[in-house]
Amino acid sequence: MQSQNRIFEDMSKIATSAMGTMAGVGREVEGLIRTRVRELIGDVDMVGRDEFEAVKAMAATARADAEALKAEVAALRAAMASAPAAEAASTPASDPVPAPTDVPAPTDVPPATPTDVPPFEPTDHAPPAAGNDAVPPPGTGSAPIV
Repeated sequence: MQSQNRIFEDMSKIATSAMGTMAGVGREVEGLIRTRVRELIGDVDMVGRDEFEAVKAMAATARADAEALKAEVAALRAAMASAPAAEAASTPASDPVPAPTDVPAPTDVPPATPTDVPPFEPTDHAPPAAGNDAVPPPGTGSAPIV
């Protein structure tokens, strides 16, 4: 009986070491798969969770701003629509303001033509330098030294 227990003990040790080896192989394969998936995701240029959340918050802020601006534009349009009606009611119809007739319309003014502008003529002389050949101030009576 002692020999049977010894065989079972040896088989148990072999099975335990095989299971440990298989667990190690499983961890190794899992690590390789994780590395490969990270490489593939890196090639796709996916963003991280924190970057996504930051952009999501910015989009929500922009959406709220757009809604506020829409409401403001609607209020301004309503004010503009009611302003001409109120203005017409306050202006007496018997005293209209005459339109000016002596002011020419913009179409009556001739457009500027390129011939109105004198052509550019380059000069061959340079301005005097600030040295001895500079022009003296008026009224000093001295001539430049040449």
